[in-house]
Amino acid sequence: TVVVHVLVAVLGAVATLAVAVAASRWFPIGLASKIDPDRGVHADWVALGPATVAVMAAVLGYAAAAGWRLTGSKRSQFVARRSTVATRLTPVAPLTVGLGTTMALRRGADRSSELVRPVLVGAVVGVLGVVATMTMNRGLDDALANPARAGATWDATAIPLPSDRTDTGINPARLESIGALPQVAGVAVVSRLVSEVNGAGVPVFSVQPDVGEVALTTTAGRAPAGGDEAAIGPRTADQLHVDIGDTVSVGSLHRQVRIVGQALFPADVHAGFDEGLWLTPNAFNSIEPPSAPDDPEGAFHMIAIRFRPGADPGAALSEVARAQNGSIADILPVEVPPELTNLRNVRTLPRLLATFLAVFAAAAVALVLGASVRRRRRDFATLRALGMTRGGTRAILNIQGTAIAVVGLVIGVPVGVALGRIAWQLVTERVPLDFVGPLALAAVVVIAVGALVVVNLLAVLPGRRAARLRPAEVLRAE
Repeated sequence: TVVVHVLVAVLGAVATLAVAVAASRWFPIGLASKIDPDRGVHADWVALGPATVAVMAAVLGYAAAAGWRLTGSKRSQFVARRSTVATRLTPVAPLTVGLGTTMALRRGADRSSELVRPVLVGAVVGVLGVVATMTMNRGLDDALANPARAGATWDATAIPLPSDRTDTGINPARLESIGALPQVAGVAVVSRLVSEVNGAGVPVFSVQPDVGEVALTTTAGRAPAGGDEAAIGPRTADQLHVDIGDTVSVGSLHRQVRIVGQALFPADVHAGFDEGLWLTPNAFNSIEPPSAPDDPEGAFHMIAIRFRPGADPGAALSEVARAQNGSIADILPVEVPPELTNLRNVRTLPRLLATFLAVFAAAAVALVLGASVRRRRRDFATLRALGMTRGGTRAILNIQGTAIAVVGLVIGVPVGVALGRIAWQLVTERVPLDFVGPLALAAVVVIAVGALVVVNLLAVLPGRRAARLRPAEVLRAE
Protein backbone atom coordinates (compact mmCIF):
# COMPACT_ATOMS: atom_id res chain seq x y z
CA THR A 1 0.00 0.00 0.00
CA VAL A 2 2.84 2.37 0.81
CA VAL A 3 5.01 1.48 -2.18
CA VAL A 4 2.29 2.14 -4.75
CA HIS A 5 1.87 5.66 -3.35
CA VAL A 6 5.56 6.59 -3.51
CA LEU A 7 5.07 7.98 -7.02
CA VAL A 8 2.11 10.05 -5.82
CA ALA A 9 4.19 11.40 -2.93
CA VAL A 10 7.10 12.28 -5.22
CA LEU A 11 4.84 14.00 -7.77
CA GLY A 12 3.10 15.90 -5.00
CA ALA A 13 6.42 17.08 -3.55
CA VAL A 14 7.73 18.12 -6.98
CA ALA A 15 4.50 20.03 -7.72
CA THR A 16 4.75 21.73 -4.32
CA LEU A 17 8.32 22.83 -5.00
CA ALA A 18 7.54 24.05 -8.50
CA VAL A 19 4.56 26.13 -7.40
CA ALA A 20 6.41 27.54 -4.38
CA VAL A 21 9.44 28.60 -6.40
CA ALA A 22 7.29 30.07 -9.18
CA ALA A 23 5.14 31.99 -6.68
CA SER A 24 8.17 33.39 -4.83
CA ARG A 25 8.43 36.19 -7.41
CA TRP A 26 5.28 37.77 -5.91
CA PHE A 27 6.42 37.50 -2.29
CA PRO A 28 6.78 39.03 0.21
CA ILE A 29 3.72 41.26 0.06
CA GLY A 30 2.69 44.45 1.81
CA LEU A 31 5.27 46.49 3.70
CA ALA A 32 7.90 43.75 3.42
CA SER A 33 7.78 43.99 -0.38
CA LYS A 34 8.85 47.64 -0.18
CA ILE A 35 11.93 46.98 1.94
CA ASP A 36 13.06 43.60 0.58
CA PRO A 37 16.42 44.31 -1.14
CA ASP A 38 16.28 41.24 -3.40
CA ARG A 39 12.71 40.52 -4.41
CA GLY A 40 12.27 37.90 -7.12
CA VAL A 41 12.33 34.17 -7.80
CA HIS A 42 14.11 32.32 -5.00
CA ALA A 43 14.33 28.76 -3.74
CA ASP A 44 14.55 29.09 0.03
CA TRP A 45 15.51 25.58 1.05
CA VAL A 46 15.25 26.39 4.75
CA ALA A 47 11.50 26.56 4.16
CA LEU A 48 11.13 24.33 1.09
CA GLY A 49 13.15 21.41 2.43
CA PRO A 50 10.97 20.71 5.51
CA ALA A 51 7.83 21.45 3.47
CA THR A 52 8.81 18.87 0.84
CA VAL A 53 9.48 16.26 3.48
CA ALA A 54 6.15 17.09 5.15
CA VAL A 55 4.21 16.62 1.89
CA MET A 56 5.80 13.23 1.22
CA ALA A 57 5.39 12.14 4.84
CA ALA A 58 1.71 13.13 4.82
CA VAL A 59 0.95 11.11 1.66
CA LEU A 60 2.93 8.05 2.70
CA GLY A 61 1.67 8.27 6.28
CA TYR A 62 -1.93 8.25 5.10
CA ALA A 63 -1.19 5.29 2.82
CA ALA A 64 0.49 3.43 5.68
CA ALA A 65 -2.50 4.06 7.96
CA ALA A 66 -4.85 2.72 5.29
CA GLY A 67 -2.70 -0.34 4.78
CA TRP A 68 -2.57 -0.98 8.52
CA ARG A 69 -6.35 -0.85 8.71
CA LEU A 70 -6.66 -3.29 5.81
CA THR A 71 -4.12 -5.83 7.02
CA GLY A 72 -5.29 -5.62 10.60
CA SER A 73 -8.93 -6.24 9.71
CA LYS A 74 -10.46 -9.70 10.01
CA ARG A 75 -12.93 -8.89 7.26
CA SER A 76 -12.09 -9.98 3.76
CA GLN A 77 -13.81 -6.93 2.24
CA PHE A 78 -15.25 -3.62 3.22
CA VAL A 79 -18.60 -3.74 4.96
CA ALA A 80 -21.09 -1.07 4.01
CA ARG A 81 -21.48 1.63 6.65
CA ARG A 82 -24.82 3.26 6.92
CA SER A 83 -25.31 6.98 6.78
CA THR A 84 -28.28 8.09 8.89
CA VAL A 85 -29.16 10.94 6.54
CA ALA A 86 -28.89 8.82 3.39
CA THR A 87 -30.81 5.92 4.95
CA ARG A 88 -33.72 8.16 5.94
CA LEU A 89 -33.83 9.99 2.63
CA THR A 90 -33.79 6.93 0.39
CA PRO A 91 -37.33 5.63 1.16
CA VAL A 92 -39.10 9.02 1.14
CA ALA A 93 -37.22 11.22 -1.33
CA PRO A 94 -37.24 10.93 -5.13
CA LEU A 95 -34.97 8.16 -6.39
CA THR A 96 -32.34 10.55 -7.75
CA VAL A 97 -32.16 12.42 -4.42
CA GLY A 98 -31.83 9.22 -2.40
CA LEU A 99 -29.16 7.73 -4.66
CA GLY A 100 -27.16 10.96 -4.96
CA THR A 101 -27.21 11.52 -1.20
CA THR A 102 -26.22 7.91 -0.55
CA MET A 103 -23.25 8.22 -2.91
CA ALA A 104 -22.15 11.41 -1.14
CA LEU A 105 -22.53 10.28 2.47
CA ARG A 106 -22.55 6.50 2.70
CA ARG A 107 -19.41 4.40 2.78
CA GLY A 108 -20.31 1.20 0.98
CA ALA A 109 -18.45 -1.90 -0.12
CA ASP A 110 -17.30 -0.56 -3.51
CA ARG A 111 -14.08 1.29 -4.24
CA SER A 112 -15.84 4.63 -4.80
CA SER A 113 -16.80 4.75 -1.13
CA GLU A 114 -13.12 5.17 -0.22
CA LEU A 115 -13.38 8.84 -1.25
CA VAL A 116 -16.45 9.67 0.84
CA ARG A 117 -14.64 10.74 3.99
CA PRO A 118 -11.75 12.62 2.30
CA VAL A 119 -14.06 14.65 0.05
CA LEU A 120 -16.36 15.56 2.95
CA VAL A 121 -13.34 16.65 4.98
CA GLY A 122 -12.08 18.62 1.97
CA ALA A 123 -15.43 20.35 1.54
CA VAL A 124 -15.62 21.24 5.22
CA VAL A 125 -12.03 22.50 5.31
CA GLY A 126 -12.55 24.52 2.13
CA VAL A 127 -15.75 26.20 3.32
CA LEU A 128 -14.35 26.67 6.82
CA GLY A 129 -11.18 28.28 5.51
CA VAL A 130 -12.96 30.59 3.08
CA VAL A 131 -15.54 31.70 5.68
CA ALA A 132 -12.86 32.20 8.35
CA THR A 133 -10.74 34.21 5.94
CA MET A 134 -13.68 36.35 4.83
CA THR A 135 -14.71 36.93 8.45
CA MET A 136 -11.19 38.03 9.30
CA ASN A 137 -11.10 40.20 6.17
CA ARG A 138 -14.38 41.82 7.29
CA GLY A 139 -12.73 42.79 10.55
CA LEU A 140 -9.80 44.23 8.60
CA ASP A 141 -12.12 46.25 6.36
CA ASP A 142 -13.94 47.55 9.43
CA ALA A 143 -10.67 48.67 11.04
CA LEU A 144 -9.51 50.39 7.84
CA ALA A 145 -12.86 52.18 7.45
CA ASN A 146 -12.96 53.22 11.12
CA PRO A 147 -9.64 54.69 12.30
CA ALA A 148 -11.25 54.97 15.75
CA ARG A 149 -10.44 51.27 16.15
CA ALA A 150 -6.79 52.40 16.34
CA GLY A 151 -7.45 55.40 18.56
CA ALA A 152 -8.10 58.07 15.90
CA THR A 153 -11.54 59.03 17.23
CA TRP A 154 -11.55 62.52 15.75
CA ASP A 155 -10.91 63.84 12.25
CA ALA A 156 -8.67 66.88 12.64
CA THR A 157 -6.40 68.53 15.20
CA ALA A 158 -6.15 72.31 15.56
CA ILE A 159 -3.13 73.91 17.28
CA PRO A 160 -4.15 77.09 19.17
CA LEU A 161 -2.22 80.34 19.15
CA PRO A 162 -0.34 81.26 22.36
CA SER A 163 -2.99 83.90 23.07
CA ASP A 164 -5.66 81.20 23.36
CA ARG A 165 -3.70 78.99 25.76
CA THR A 166 -4.36 79.01 29.50
CA ASP A 167 -2.76 77.30 32.46
CA THR A 168 -5.28 74.47 32.31
CA GLY A 169 -6.33 74.35 28.67
CA ILE A 170 -7.64 76.53 25.83
CA ASN A 171 -9.85 79.61 25.76
CA PRO A 172 -13.49 78.32 25.80
CA ALA A 173 -14.48 80.96 23.23
CA ARG A 174 -12.21 79.35 20.65
CA LEU A 175 -13.86 75.95 21.24
CA GLU A 176 -17.33 77.45 20.88
CA SER A 177 -16.33 79.19 17.66
CA ILE A 178 -15.13 75.95 16.07
CA GLY A 179 -17.97 73.85 17.48
CA ALA A 180 -20.60 76.17 15.97
CA LEU A 181 -19.50 75.45 12.37
CA PRO A 182 -22.01 73.40 10.29
CA GLN A 183 -19.53 70.63 9.39
CA VAL A 184 -18.36 70.13 12.98
CA ALA A 185 -20.07 67.56 15.21
CA GLY A 186 -17.89 67.97 18.31
CA VAL A 187 -14.70 69.46 19.72
CA ALA A 188 -12.62 68.73 22.78
CA VAL A 189 -9.38 69.79 24.43
CA VAL A 190 -6.78 67.03 24.38
CA SER A 191 -3.92 67.72 26.77
CA ARG A 192 -0.56 65.94 26.75
CA LEU A 193 2.25 66.00 29.26
CA VAL A 194 5.29 63.75 29.64
CA SER A 195 5.42 62.71 33.26
CA GLU A 196 6.77 59.95 35.44
CA VAL A 197 4.66 56.83 35.86
CA ASN A 198 6.23 54.38 38.29
CA GLY A 199 9.53 56.13 37.64
CA ALA A 200 9.39 55.92 33.80
CA GLY A 201 8.73 58.79 31.41
CA VAL A 202 5.25 58.27 29.92
CA PRO A 203 2.99 60.62 27.89
CA VAL A 204 -0.06 61.42 30.01
CA PHE A 205 -3.32 62.55 28.36
CA SER A 206 -6.64 64.01 29.33
CA VAL A 207 -9.70 64.82 27.24
CA GLN A 208 -12.08 67.62 28.23
CA PRO A 209 -15.20 67.68 26.03
CA ASP A 210 -16.75 71.05 25.37
CA VAL A 211 -19.17 70.77 22.46
CA GLY A 212 -20.21 67.24 21.50
CA GLU A 213 -18.31 64.19 22.72
CA VAL A 214 -14.76 63.25 21.75
CA ALA A 215 -12.91 60.58 23.71
CA LEU A 216 -10.01 58.16 23.45
CA THR A 217 -10.54 54.56 22.38
CA THR A 218 -10.69 51.91 25.09
CA THR A 219 -9.68 48.35 24.16
CA ALA A 220 -10.35 46.76 27.54
CA GLY A 221 -12.02 47.79 30.78
CA ARG A 222 -13.42 51.33 30.78
CA ALA A 223 -12.43 54.98 30.64
CA PRO A 224 -11.35 56.76 33.86
CA ALA A 225 -14.27 58.41 35.66
CA GLY A 226 -12.77 59.57 38.97
CA GLY A 227 -9.66 61.42 39.98
CA ASP A 228 -8.03 58.24 41.28
CA GLU A 229 -8.59 56.24 38.07
CA ALA A 230 -6.64 55.90 34.82
CA ALA A 231 -6.53 53.95 31.57
CA ILE A 232 -3.17 52.80 30.25
CA GLY A 233 -1.78 51.95 26.82
CA PRO A 234 -1.17 48.22 26.16
CA ARG A 235 2.53 48.66 25.45
CA THR A 236 3.01 50.91 28.48
CA ALA A 237 1.23 48.33 30.61
CA ASP A 238 3.66 45.66 29.37
CA GLN A 239 6.67 47.89 29.97
CA LEU A 240 5.59 48.74 33.52
CA HIS A 241 4.30 45.21 34.21
CA VAL A 242 0.90 46.45 35.36
CA ASP A 243 -2.63 45.42 34.47
CA ILE A 244 -6.21 46.48 35.10
CA GLY A 245 -6.75 46.70 38.84
CA ASP A 246 -3.15 47.69 39.69
CA THR A 247 -2.14 51.07 41.13
CA VAL A 248 0.57 53.33 39.68
CA SER A 249 2.32 56.48 40.88
CA VAL A 250 2.03 59.48 38.53
CA GLY A 251 3.99 62.72 38.38
CA SER A 252 6.46 64.43 40.67
CA LEU A 253 3.72 64.66 43.30
CA HIS A 254 3.36 60.82 43.18
CA ARG A 255 -0.39 60.78 42.75
CA GLN A 256 -1.76 57.23 43.17
CA VAL A 257 -4.24 56.13 40.52
CA ARG A 258 -5.83 52.76 39.84
CA ILE A 259 -5.83 51.26 36.33
CA VAL A 260 -9.42 50.65 35.21
CA GLY A 261 -8.89 50.06 31.49
CA GLN A 262 -6.58 50.01 28.48
CA ALA A 263 -6.73 52.73 25.83
CA LEU A 264 -5.15 53.99 22.60
CA PHE A 265 -3.73 57.50 22.14
CA PRO A 266 -2.79 60.06 19.46
CA ALA A 267 0.47 58.89 17.89
CA ASP A 268 3.44 61.24 17.45
CA VAL A 269 7.17 61.05 16.78
CA HIS A 270 7.91 60.48 20.47
CA ALA A 271 5.48 57.66 21.31
CA GLY A 272 3.29 55.08 19.65
CA PHE A 273 -0.47 55.02 19.71
CA ASP A 274 -0.40 52.23 22.32
CA GLU A 275 1.77 54.16 24.79
CA GLY A 276 0.40 56.54 27.39
CA LEU A 277 -1.79 57.08 30.42
CA TRP A 278 -5.29 58.60 30.38
CA LEU A 279 -6.43 60.71 33.36
CA THR A 280 -9.48 62.82 34.05
CA PRO A 281 -8.91 66.59 33.56
CA ASN A 282 -8.82 67.27 37.32
CA ALA A 283 -6.31 64.48 37.93
CA PHE A 284 -4.23 65.64 34.95
CA ASN A 285 -3.96 69.18 36.31
CA SER A 286 -2.87 67.91 39.73
CA ILE A 287 0.01 65.57 38.81
CA GLU A 288 2.52 68.41 38.31
CA PRO A 289 2.88 71.91 39.79
CA PRO A 290 1.23 74.62 37.63
CA SER A 291 3.33 75.99 34.76
CA ALA A 292 3.07 78.97 32.40
CA PRO A 293 1.22 78.44 29.06
CA ASP A 294 4.45 78.99 27.10
CA ASP A 295 6.57 76.67 29.24
CA PRO A 296 8.08 74.04 26.86
CA GLU A 297 8.23 71.58 29.75
CA GLY A 298 4.57 72.09 30.62
CA ALA A 299 1.41 70.54 29.23
CA PHE A 300 0.59 70.83 25.53
CA HIS A 301 -3.06 71.47 24.64
CA MET A 302 -4.68 70.90 21.24
CA ILE A 303 -8.22 71.00 19.85
CA ALA A 304 -9.65 67.70 18.64
CA ILE A 305 -12.36 68.19 15.99
CA ARG A 306 -14.88 65.57 14.89
CA PHE A 307 -16.76 66.23 11.64
CA ARG A 308 -20.34 65.25 10.98
CA PRO A 309 -20.98 61.85 9.37
CA GLY A 310 -20.74 62.04 5.60
CA ALA A 311 -18.77 65.29 5.58
CA ASP A 312 -15.86 65.54 3.17
CA PRO A 313 -12.75 65.74 5.40
CA GLY A 314 -10.83 68.01 3.03
CA ALA A 315 -13.71 70.46 2.59
CA ALA A 316 -14.49 70.47 6.31
CA LEU A 317 -10.85 71.10 7.12
CA SER A 318 -10.78 74.09 4.75
CA GLU A 319 -14.03 75.42 6.24
CA VAL A 320 -12.59 75.41 9.76
CA ALA A 321 -9.40 77.15 8.58
CA ARG A 322 -11.38 79.85 6.72
CA ALA A 323 -13.78 80.44 9.58
CA GLN A 324 -10.98 80.93 12.09
CA ASN A 325 -9.26 83.38 9.73
CA GLY A 326 -5.77 83.04 11.18
CA SER A 327 -6.93 82.65 14.79
CA ILE A 328 -5.34 79.19 15.07
CA ALA A 329 -1.70 78.30 14.50
CA ASP A 330 -2.38 75.22 12.35
CA ILE A 331 -4.98 72.56 11.56
CA LEU A 332 -4.11 69.07 10.38
CA PRO A 333 -5.98 65.82 9.64
CA VAL A 334 -5.60 63.26 12.40
CA GLU A 335 -2.63 60.94 11.94
CA VAL A 336 -3.57 57.31 11.38
CA PRO A 337 -1.19 54.92 13.19
CA PRO A 338 1.26 53.19 10.81
CA GLU A 339 0.18 49.81 12.21
CA LEU A 340 -3.21 50.32 10.57
CA THR A 341 -1.52 51.21 7.28
CA ASN A 342 0.54 48.02 7.52
CA LEU A 343 -2.68 46.00 7.80
CA ARG A 344 -3.91 47.63 4.60
CA ASN A 345 -0.71 46.55 2.87
CA VAL A 346 -1.21 42.86 3.72
CA ARG A 347 -4.93 42.59 3.04
CA THR A 348 -4.15 40.73 -0.21
CA LEU A 349 -2.87 37.72 1.74
CA PRO A 350 -6.26 36.67 3.22
CA ARG A 351 -7.81 36.87 -0.25
CA LEU A 352 -5.09 34.65 -1.71
CA LEU A 353 -5.63 32.16 1.09
CA ALA A 354 -9.40 32.13 0.51
CA THR A 355 -8.88 31.57 -3.22
CA PHE A 356 -6.49 28.69 -2.59
CA LEU A 357 -8.88 26.97 -0.18
CA ALA A 358 -11.82 27.43 -2.55
CA VAL A 359 -9.85 25.81 -5.38
CA PHE A 360 -8.81 23.02 -3.00
CA ALA A 361 -12.42 22.24 -2.08
CA ALA A 362 -13.60 22.42 -5.70
CA ALA A 363 -10.83 20.05 -6.79
CA ALA A 364 -11.85 17.54 -4.11
CA VAL A 365 -15.48 17.60 -5.26
CA ALA A 366 -14.49 17.30 -8.93
CA LEU A 367 -12.28 14.31 -8.06
CA VAL A 368 -15.02 12.38 -6.28
CA LEU A 369 -17.64 13.13 -8.95
CA GLY A 370 -15.33 11.88 -11.69
CA ALA A 371 -14.40 8.82 -9.61
CA SER A 372 -18.07 8.03 -9.01
CA VAL A 373 -18.69 7.68 -12.75
CA ARG A 374 -15.57 5.58 -13.34
CA ARG A 375 -16.03 3.22 -10.41
CA ARG A 376 -19.82 2.90 -10.55
CA ARG A 377 -20.23 2.31 -14.26
CA ARG A 378 -22.08 -0.94 -13.67
CA ASP A 379 -24.40 0.69 -11.12
CA PHE A 380 -25.31 3.45 -13.56
CA ALA A 381 -25.73 0.94 -16.37
CA THR A 382 -28.03 -1.18 -14.19
CA LEU A 383 -30.13 1.89 -13.34
CA ARG A 384 -30.39 2.75 -17.04
CA ALA A 385 -31.43 -0.83 -17.84
CA LEU A 386 -34.15 -0.60 -15.20
CA GLY A 387 -35.56 2.57 -16.76
CA MET A 388 -33.52 5.48 -15.39
CA THR A 389 -33.48 8.33 -17.91
CA ARG A 390 -30.39 10.21 -18.96
CA GLY A 391 -31.68 13.28 -17.14
CA GLY A 392 -32.13 11.23 -13.98
CA THR A 393 -28.59 9.92 -14.29
CA ARG A 394 -27.23 13.45 -14.56
CA ALA A 395 -29.39 14.49 -11.60
CA ILE A 396 -27.80 11.83 -9.39
CA LEU A 397 -24.38 13.44 -9.89
CA ASN A 398 -25.85 16.90 -9.24
CA ILE A 399 -27.44 15.68 -6.01
CA GLN A 400 -24.20 14.02 -4.95
CA GLY A 401 -22.28 17.27 -5.41
CA THR A 402 -25.04 19.28 -3.71
CA ALA A 403 -25.04 16.93 -0.70
CA ILE A 404 -21.27 17.32 -0.33
CA ALA A 405 -21.59 21.10 -0.51
CA VAL A 406 -24.41 21.13 2.05
CA VAL A 407 -22.30 19.13 4.52
CA GLY A 408 -19.42 21.53 3.97
CA LEU A 409 -21.68 24.53 4.53
CA VAL A 410 -23.51 23.17 7.57
CA ILE A 411 -20.27 22.39 9.40
CA GLY A 412 -17.86 24.85 7.78
CA VAL A 413 -19.87 28.08 8.05
CA PRO A 414 -20.41 28.24 11.84
CA VAL A 415 -16.94 26.89 12.62
CA GLY A 416 -15.40 29.26 10.07
CA VAL A 417 -17.19 32.28 11.54
CA ALA A 418 -15.99 31.34 15.03
CA LEU A 419 -12.39 30.76 13.90
CA GLY A 420 -12.39 33.98 11.87
CA ARG A 421 -13.52 36.00 14.90
CA ILE A 422 -10.90 34.34 17.10
CA ALA A 423 -8.16 35.00 14.53
CA TRP A 424 -9.19 38.66 14.18
CA GLN A 425 -9.26 39.07 17.96
CA LEU A 426 -5.68 37.75 18.12
CA VAL A 427 -4.69 40.32 15.47
CA THR A 428 -6.35 43.18 17.38
CA GLU A 429 -4.58 42.14 20.57
CA ARG A 430 -1.27 42.00 18.75
CA VAL A 431 -1.51 45.35 16.90
CA PRO A 432 -3.42 46.45 19.15
CA LEU A 433 -6.87 47.61 18.01
CA ASP A 434 -10.31 47.96 19.53
CA PHE A 435 -11.92 44.56 18.87
CA VAL A 436 -15.34 44.57 17.22
CA GLY A 437 -16.60 41.10 16.37
CA PRO A 438 -16.78 40.84 12.55
CA LEU A 439 -19.69 39.16 10.82
CA ALA A 440 -19.38 38.87 7.04
CA LEU A 441 -23.04 37.98 6.52
CA ALA A 442 -23.12 39.02 2.86
CA ALA A 443 -19.93 37.04 2.19
CA VAL A 444 -21.39 33.95 3.88
CA VAL A 445 -24.51 34.15 1.70
CA VAL A 446 -22.38 34.56 -1.43
CA ILE A 447 -20.17 31.64 -0.39
CA ALA A 448 -23.20 29.41 0.22
CA VAL A 449 -24.82 30.24 -3.11
CA GLY A 450 -21.48 30.07 -4.91
CA ALA A 451 -20.66 26.65 -3.44
CA LEU A 452 -23.97 25.19 -4.60
CA VAL A 453 -23.54 26.68 -8.07
CA VAL A 454 -19.93 25.49 -8.41
CA VAL A 455 -20.63 21.87 -7.38
CA ASN A 456 -23.50 21.66 -9.84
CA LEU A 457 -21.28 23.02 -12.60
CA LEU A 458 -18.61 20.49 -11.67
CA ALA A 459 -21.23 17.74 -11.97
CA VAL A 460 -22.10 18.63 -15.57
CA LEU A 461 -19.24 16.78 -17.26
CA PRO A 462 -19.39 13.63 -15.06
CA GLY A 463 -23.17 13.65 -15.49
CA ARG A 464 -22.85 13.68 -19.26
CA ARG A 465 -20.36 10.82 -19.15
CA ALA A 466 -22.68 8.76 -16.95
CA ALA A 467 -25.68 9.53 -19.17
CA ARG A 468 -23.79 8.41 -22.29
CA LEU A 469 -22.97 4.96 -20.89
CA ARG A 470 -24.42 2.11 -22.99
CA PRO A 471 -26.00 -0.40 -20.60
CA ALA A 472 -25.61 -3.34 -23.03
CA GLU A 473 -21.87 -2.76 -23.44
CA VAL A 474 -21.20 -2.23 -19.72
CA LEU A 475 -23.35 -5.17 -18.55
CA ARG A 476 -22.59 -7.76 -21.23
CA ALA A 477 -20.04 -9.48 -18.93
CA GLU A 478 -22.80 -9.94 -16.36
